[in-house]
Amino acid sequence: DLHSFPTRRSSDLHIALGVALAAGAEYLRDAERRGISAAHATVQLEFEVGVGSRLFENVAAIRAARLLWLRLLQLAGGAEVTSGPRLVVVESQRILSATVPDYDLLRGAVAAWSGAVAGADVIVIEPFDSLSSQGALGRRLARNTHHVLREEGQLHRVADPAAGSWAFETLTDQLAAKAWQVAQEIEAEGGYATSRKRGDLERRVDIAIEQRMRSAARAEAIWRSEERRVGKECR
Repeated sequence: DLHSFPTRRSSDLHIALGVALAAGAEYLRDAERRGISAAHATVQLEFEVGVGSRLFENVAAIRAARLLWLRLLQLAGGAEVTSGPRLVVVESQRILSATVPDYDLLRGAVAAWSGAVAGADVIVIEPFDSLSSQGALGRRLARNTHHVLREEGQLHRVADPAAGSWAFETLTDQLAAKAWQVAQEIEAEGGYATSRKRGDLERRVDIAIEQRMRSAARAEAIWRSEERRVGKECR
């Protein structure tokens, strides 16, 4: 399942992409055993990318997903395939707030903008109040954010507007390289199915989450220390 538990939980885009890529490789091997070509298997798959509130990283991750899949197809002998599976961009629930839901409206707009600019086939935005009131307004805004970006932002009129941008291209290449390394490590462990059965995937994601939480805790401690210092100086 490309929409796997480790992929949804990961807070690091390169790990999420690497896990999804390894799952895709598992599908292609299974399809080959059943006599299904890579071209026919590809059109049956969806590649899901969970995005957060960091616009540049979001766009880079979505563009990297396409590059990674095309590279995988080339190695699998699917040279005749010129496009990957349907690319689904989903706003990650890890960035939503239960206490300040109004901010989630902005986060959803960033996620939708990222998907549109990066050429996603499907964009799924969570209602901004999905963790609190779950009202009709949140659902309506989630449905219409895409339409506003399309009709008023005119984002659909340019193919891959991020192409040629040094920032986007560099981030895309870096994410793709890291994700490819993660996929290779999973393959060395015996493949996606074996690695997940042994619990290696969950451990990999748990380690990444723990490191991210420690980093966030250090950053908050530094911020609060600086806040106290500035407060004393202002007295």
